[in-house]
Amino acid sequence: MPASWYLLCRVVDHYGDAGVCWRLARQLANEYGLDVTLFIDDAATLQRLIPTLDITQNRQRLHNVTVQRLTDALPPPAAWPEVIVDAFGGGLPSPWLAALERDFPPSSAAPKEANPPHWIVLEYLSAEPWIETMHEVASPPPSINIPRHFFFPGFTATSGGLLREKNLLAERNAFCSPERFPDARRAFLERLGVEALPPNALLVSLFCYDTPALPTLLDAWAASPSPIFCLLPEAVAPKTVQQWRNATTTHGALTLHTLPFLPQADFDRLLWCCDLNFVRGEDSFVRAQWAARPFVWQAYRQSEHAHLTKVDAFLQRHLADAPDVLKTVLSDFTRTWNDERATNRLADAWLALAAQLPAFQKRARDWAQRLSTQTDLAQRLVGFCADHRGKAKANGSD
Repeated sequence: MPASWYLLCRVVDHYGDAGVCWRLARQLANEYGLDVTLFIDDAATLQRLIPTLDITQNRQRLHNVTVQRLTDALPPPAAWPEVIVDAFGGGLPSPWLAALERDFPPSSAAPKEANPPHWIVLEYLSAEPWIETMHEVASPPPSINIPRHFFFPGFTATSGGLLREKNLLAERNAFCSPERFPDARRAFLERLGVEALPPNALLVSLFCYDTPALPTLLDAWAASPSPIFCLLPEAVAPKTVQQWRNATTTHGALTLHTLPFLPQADFDRLLWCCDLNFVRGEDSFVRAQWAARPFVWQAYRQSEHAHLTKVDAFLQRHLADAPDVLKTVLSDFTRTWNDERATNRLADAWLALAAQLPAFQKRARDWAQRLSTQTDLAQRLVGFCADHRGKAKANGSD
């Protein structure tokens, strides 16, 4: 029987939380042969990523993954899985905690079951250096005698790594090969309703949170000396965009084209097609890096502008050995885009960044290549749990 893994997802950051958990669940099931159940509290959000998901069902099986509705009152399973992944520290349902306290009390007595579940708290992705000191750190629950560890996705060999399916980069390289790319891009864009691009247009995808900076950016693009064609997912700040565009498709140099919500595989291809990608949160942020195209990240906004610390940490890591000019202009634009207090500087910051796009393209390729030499998050997670289980058996604690 394949090992049983439970993955719990409480959706906070719109599509990003569901996107990360679905990719991880599918990869664990299909590449590692695990029996994976994804528990999620917002089936409607997940349905945007998996159109065949039936949100009226409490439990169903899709792509070799069992998907089950997560509620705070969800009864505990009849038998505990080998691993429980608590995505983003959302917490386990109260009945589960009570059952774990009953089955594995904090005493020297042997647990009722021979193999207690391994509880993994999968944290949000961060480039901050401190996460490497906390990665894989044990944090036993005070009232439950089972192993619990924190697992931090990151950009270094001493972190949890990044999500990356085994065939992703080969698929990207085949799509983007010089002999195939013009036809592949044209066919893909036609599927999205784009019949033709203006000559020499900069093709941009804009996936962002609503922000006061958005109209300013669109104004700057409309005033561009060269054409810009912007692909805008329908979920992006619809009220702000509608107000700005006033039912018009073309504004000066800018053409806006609204896209339907795309399945994950098509979203990857969208990123591969574009000359510049604006992404947000965690899921699209990681996929933009694997696209090896220039990208601008908008972090999930936090109170007291705490998200700017995460932005700066990534920029410092991403641009550590970049050319000085690119380092300056990309850092300035990204910080300005993420800080609504700096909106008045965005137009000038855009002009400076646009002039550096050729250097940015090289940087994006080099960065993707560097990250690809590291093992991915799923492989590190499976390996860590297997190593821990092996050590526990060797020590006779199972």
